[in-house]
Amino acid sequence: RWCTGVDRAHHKVKVAEPERSLLGTRWHFLTQGHVPATQIYSNICTARNDQILPSAMALFLLSLLSATGFISYSDALRPIVRRPTIKPDVSMSTLPAAYYGSMWERDDDNIEMLSKMQIVMLMQEEGPCWLICCPNARTTPGGHCDPTVNALQYEGCDPSCDQIGYQNSVFDRVKTMAVAHGRREPHCMVFINTVYDWPFMHTHEAGNAVDVLDVHGKPHMESCDPGIFPSYFFDYSRPAGREAYLAVVERIVVNGSADGVYSDCYHTNGLKCDSNGTCRAKRNGKVQSYNEIVTPAQTLAYDYGKNATLLAASKLVGVNGSFLAKDSTSTRPPPYGGNINFARMDLVNTSGIVSIVQTARQYYEYLVIGPANNYHNPLDNRTTATCTLDEAAKFLMAVEPGVFLLCNGFDATLQGRPLGLPVGAAVLDANTLQWERSFASGTVAKYSDQTGKGTITWAKDKVAF
Repeated sequence: RWCTGVDRAHHKVKVAEPERSLLGTRWHFLTQGHVPATQIYSNICTARNDQILPSAMALFLLSLLSATGFISYSDALRPIVRRPTIKPDVSMSTLPAAYYGSMWERDDDNIEMLSKMQIVMLMQEEGPCWLICCPNARTTPGGHCDPTVNALQYEGCDPSCDQIGYQNSVFDRVKTMAVAHGRREPHCMVFINTVYDWPFMHTHEAGNAVDVLDVHGKPHMESCDPGIFPSYFFDYSRPAGREAYLAVVERIVVNGSADGVYSDCYHTNGLKCDSNGTCRAKRNGKVQSYNEIVTPAQTLAYDYGKNATLLAASKLVGVNGSFLAKDSTSTRPPPYGGNINFARMDLVNTSGIVSIVQTARQYYEYLVIGPANNYHNPLDNRTTATCTLDEAAKFLMAVEPGVFLLCNGFDATLQGRPLGLPVGAAVLDANTLQWERSFASGTVAKYSDQTGKGTITWAKDKVAF
């Protein structure tokens, strides 16, 4: 077959000769040291109808080439600290809690808070890139951009900002802090939107080679939910677009400090056709949207390529990693791979959340209890937990190893006390109509659906944080 890939060092597309062996004509590219590993990943594999099906030998070569230094990235990118991928802490020695949010700057107190969490998930607003591209963010609701403004006018709002690399630097600080205080490292998840290739992402240095182009060869651009314009689309209809997404996973999870991926827009396809057969590239674009018209063939290839890419990425994180199948139902397996999901308990009673957890755990190794969009706002400088005593008590009626409460901060009275594995299922007292559950440490939790109130009687031993 013919193999196409992006040479990120020179910002152009290369086409190799047809391969006749596993290494074949790719070897002279490898020794140049500037080809993304995912280009190799997608080219030393078996191709069936353009689907990426990595072989065991391909995965072996990825590990070998990374270790020997043949694979490298642009010198302009932020340096990446590599740490072993670790599973989330499922010991339940304390209340298992998760953080999801962003801050433009994090001082040591904030990093220490994150180092006490079991799971840390960041967002696209994390770090200085958002403020560079959206200088008005400090004065707008939610820290959003002004969608009427072209962010490219601001110096530094470009791939050299490397927002994904910045996320990795935060993870490194968090894990360093945890180790320094004798704590287990949190499981850290990098935020990657599966639709948008934002201008501050290092992947966008390849430009038109990896982004969706309309029928005239112009890149689609639109304003997105948090306002930034232009927002481009990864083009999953082409190998280079698929490789660009996989390159992020490999760089930050396989070779970085992240342990998993928060795959936003997991189910969203940016290209769609209407009943008249007109196909457009558009996800949000409520304020600005340009170069929308694409072909039906491109749309079909995009859908197929995106699904195949997510499946490949979910495997690339490895057995210790995580891949969020955001907005997937908890009643069946995620369609494109993944082992972690969100579930809400605020919309159901106690028996309802117990049922949700038991069902979801058939298909997901990990579960975060809380709304998927209940994130920590970058305008909020607090480090204290947003989860309450009542919520924690209700959560404890359903918790089991691998289930975490979305707290977005640390509260020593909730997360600094001993818990342990449950000694049995939650039991409803017919007289008091209160649910009750005991844990190995001696901690006992109670919760009432009638009042929405709960209590937790903690074991006497305190946990040092």
